[in-house]
Amino acid sequence: MRIIAVEITVDPDQADAFEARVIQHSENTLEEDGCRGFEVARDLSDPARFMIWECYRDDEAIEEHKNSPHLAAFRADTKDMVKNRNLIIAELLR
Repeated sequence: MRIIAVEITVDPDQADAFEARVIQHSENTLEEDGCRGFEVARDLSDPARFMIWECYRDDEAIEEHKNSPHLAAFRADTKDMVKNRNLIIAELLR
């Protein structure tokens, strides 16, 4: 299993709009055959900061996600909202 952990900081004035859009994105991603989980959290001390944890069956499932139309739409819809994005791809150990 592969895990993708993402920390995203957005424009504070657009944080509520980003929240709505990232929730929609999570629902779309969970429909992918290779997606095993998708969780989103919003920082209580900094409401413009979001954390995402995605779990995929394997590298092929990640590639499918990277090439999905809904990821392209999510990135296009949020590109002006996002100020910083840190991404980690890891192997699930247990």
